[in-house]
Amino acid sequence: MLAQVVALSLLPRTPVPRQSLRPLHVVMSALTADDDLPIVIAGAGLHGAALAYYLTRRGEKPLLVDRHSVAAAASGKGGGFLARDWGSGPTEQLHTTSFALHQELAESLGITSYRKIPVLSVTPGVRSKRTTDICPWLDGEIADSRWMDRDGGAQVAPHELCTKLVEAALSAGASLRIGAVEGIEKSGGDASMSVSAVVIDGERVACRAFACTMGPWAALAQDWFDIPVPMTGIKSTSIVFKDASREAELMN
Repeated sequence: MLAQVVALSLLPRTPVPRQSLRPLHVVMSALTADDDLPIVIAGAGLHGAALAYYLTRRGEKPLLVDRHSVAAAASGKGGGFLARDWGSGPTEQLHTTSFALHQELAESLGITSYRKIPVLSVTPGVRSKRTTDICPWLDGEIADSRWMDRDGGAQVAPHELCTKLVEAALSAGASLRIGAVEGIEKSGGDASMSVSAVVIDGERVACRAFACTMGPWAALAQDWFDIPVPMTGIKSTSIVFKDASREAELMN
């Protein structure tokens, strides 16, 4: 989530004890004392793009690295559905803050695909006298339909979002490099371990900090940091329907 990325970009410039590292999809290393060296971000999906953008807003000039391109995997192909009030427990604040950040970014970066949308719940089945049909544009049998969220839903094309974030970061001094991160070099002891360099396509690139935002490929970092980075999947289906008439309007 974007709120998670903003929190990462505000990390203090102090060493992080090795035992405090957590097996998250995003792993930020300790910062070294040399402020002239860049922060290296591995992975140019949504997390990496957003982190690069928010770091440049703090005056940093990070190096963003991806082996293929910006938003090459899931970050560029998802349905882009956003829900403000669907969080619970520890994630509730992340949902509401991220939802607000998306609207703010759409306005400041000119993200044209962002739109507010109501959310429907449709139950398939045989119609009856008790069926509430608020979506007559759907064909097939509908047992019932109801509003799930009238004003807490939104949608954005994830590829456009990532691209606009990276473009803004590059214009503010960040760098983008196409290459494979193959490992890291560490310095200091167990109590004050920090990443001093990143190996990109066989080249040693000195850095002040390192962030691993490679999605499922972040599991590679468990060998670099000697910590577990477990990956689990959730089986689900997302279908995005294109409005041909709307696309024709935009083309004219």
